[in-house]
Amino acid sequence: MALVSDNWQMAALTQRDTERLLEGVARLTEPQTVDGIRQESVRVVHGLIPSVSASWNEISAAGIEAVIVPGAEYWPGMEDSFTRALADHPVIAHIRRTNDGRPRAISDFWSIDEFHRSALYQDFYSLLQAEDQLSFTVPTPDVLIGVAVNRDSVGFTQRERTLANLLRPYVLQAYRNAVAIEQIGRLMSIVDDLTSDQDAGLVTLRGVATAKQLTPTATALLARWFPDDPSGQLPEQVAEWLRSLDEEETRTPTWPLVFEEGGRRLVVRRLQGVRPADGDVLHVSEHPTGHHAQNLTRLGLSPRQSEVVRLASDGLSNAEIARDLGLSVRTVEGHMGQALERLGVRSRTAAANLIHQLDVQDGAA
Repeated sequence: MALVSDNWQMAALTQRDTERLLEGVARLTEPQTVDGIRQESVRVVHGLIPSVSASWNEISAAGIEAVIVPGAEYWPGMEDSFTRALADHPVIAHIRRTNDGRPRAISDFWSIDEFHRSALYQDFYSLLQAEDQLSFTVPTPDVLIGVAVNRDSVGFTQRERTLANLLRPYVLQAYRNAVAIEQIGRLMSIVDDLTSDQDAGLVTLRGVATAKQLTPTATALLARWFPDDPSGQLPEQVAEWLRSLDEEETRTPTWPLVFEEGGRRLVVRRLQGVRPADGDVLHVSEHPTGHHAQNLTRLGLSPRQSEVVRLASDGLSNAEIARDLGLSVRTVEGHMGQALERLGVRSRTAAANLIHQLDVQDGAA
């Protein structure tokens, strides 16, 4: 078994190396979404260090997000193989033991024969045509990010390790920036939702299903719809709905809780905190019932999200929607992303088709 030296040395870089590294850093500093920074990070690493492929592996409580550049052909059981690979990976074992996430190669720990005999190679890396891998990690409070370079030959130079190591802090900062950008966009869309529906009430939550504070409008609406429940507390039907959401694998709500009676509709939506430490908020609103799909709040969309999706289904771009509604493009993107999620679709085209089908059904009714 190969031994890893504790004396991790930085290698001198040429002017061309430095220029290419700075070009990669500049690409990472561009404002991007989290998914965008995953893609861009592996493209930058793949461009800096010759390889058959590079990958981003993000491990969190929610599971594993993996991006491979160039795109790999997926095979049956690939995800299970990848999970087993993480459990047996010698570099991962080294990082867990030492908390040292600097670039290391599989060949630092195993000979080529040991690697070929391993289930790690036979079940996974042989299918990726990888004979060696250089990987480094970027720890954050919520996820462990691993960036890896796969090569069809054995060995990485100290210069290549230095390039990867110098890139590490920029990958971390780029990820933090992307998370912040998405949080800001989400917060802006939530604030705009609330200001666009002035008759709505808010309930801040303590824990999963306990009311911390209610606005006067929320208190009045809940008292009118649930007269038998104690004032100032969440009605049991609402609390049970929240508990059921919390038991699901994902806590992101797709559909609101809706009650209808006497020609009126009460819609309760959960707005998750921007940061994990933030408490959730309930958005409580009342609307007349209608049979027209123009009012998309019955599908869980806020009034502003309904406007955005309607205009998008008419063929307007995000920039045109922002201009018509007097919003920023980033706010429109936030509304659109949440609307697609709540409609259970992945594209603007799919949302437009769904709305068209609802319009046809409502017209027939």
